[in-house]
Amino acid sequence: MEKGHQVLCVEDNADNQLLLSYYLKKNPCKLTFAKDGFVAIDMLKEGKYDLFLIDINLPNGMDGFEVARVIRQNPEHREKPILIISAFSKSDIQKPDDAPYINGYLSKPIRKAEFIEALDYYLNV
Repeated sequence: MEKGHQVLCVEDNADNQLLLSYYLKKNPCKLTFAKDGFVAIDMLKEGKYDLFLIDINLPNGMDGFEVARVIRQNPEHREKPILIISAFSKSDIQKPDDAPYINGYLSKPIRKAEFIEALDYYLNV
């Protein structure tokens, strides 16, 4: 990963936020959190992100796939990678209509090696 990559993580669980922050403690990218989809969408107006990590089950009426669709509608972020994070298996949650919005999937509990490998891959493609 190159220095300066901006990653927006849409995750409402404080323990998961802490874990992901810990995983990136010695890595050069900056991880920013949004507690729900509405906050994430507001943050798109303020910042430029290189990658999005989005939990599927979010509070306040907007799930992770809806957030991904909104990100894809934003010209500045349309081509940026979106990784879904979920405790459910990929086959249990992903519908065919969602496939164009998603680049990858990480299952919870997120393991450090898989997380770093995914970031390396999608940020250096």
